[in-house]
Amino acid sequence: DELRRNIEDSFAMFIFVHDSYLLSGYCRQELEHFASLYGEAGFRERLYLIAMSESATQKLQASDDWKRLCPIKDLVWQKFFRDDKHDRPIEIYASNARNKRAVVAEAFWNRFVDVREDLADRIRAVLAKEQVAPAYPLAAAAREVVLPEDETLVRVYIENNTDQNK
Repeated sequence: DELRRNIEDSFAMFIFVHDSYLLSGYCRQELEHFASLYGEAGFRERLYLIAMSESATQKLQASDDWKRLCPIKDLVWQKFFRDDKHDRPIEIYASNARNKRAVVAEAFWNRFVDVREDLADRIRAVLAKEQVAPAYPLAAAAREVVLPEDETLVRVYIENNTDQNK
């Protein structure tokens, strides 16, 4: 129920596709609920597909569940795997950081900024069209939702699993 509410309360959904994603029935349920809420328009306008591995992405697209839930062939996948090793995600942190400080790697940062700016543009477009903040697109209509006092806040919900660090 909490997972469903979080999807309903979200403007967009990001799927990070890697081998663990393929094995997760929980991730499939999340995608099924997203599809039931937003349909084809949601897949085009609200779904971000982050490819952490080329082979995992290909396996997902070939799966019966994916074909059933997402019959769209021309979705845009954001490539977050290495150019030289397509089954390895790009490094998030630079390996040559001085003073052992966490510094975001340039390749990751550039791709992240592209996704961030695209999301911001989509939110601005909805805001301009509807003249209302799109933070709670379906939930507000379905049940009473108390909006945050500061409407400029952005809430990020991250679904994960206990085995993700393995």
